[in-house]
Amino acid sequence: GRNEMDQISKMFALLGPPNAIHWPRLHDMPLIKNGTLQIPRHTSSPSGQESLLDRYSMLSTAGLSLLSNFLKYDSNKRIS
Repeated sequence: GRNEMDQISKMFALLGPPNAIHWPRLHDMPLIKNGTLQIPRHTSSPSGQESLLDRYSMLSTAGLSLLSNFLKYDSNKRIS
């Protein structure tokens, strides 16, 4: 993304809205605390989120695993 807010919005669109299970410290985030960023209630895809497998079907199992580990909401669980 172009900046932190744009990146998080892109993650919401791809992964669906986060919750306390996927991102325990979500509500501690300054953009959420000050109301700059709103957590979407739903996504536009029928299933609530487009699966990475559907969107990136050209990737191998290892590629999908790597991508999904880069796209974890919780930074403690995200690889870098």
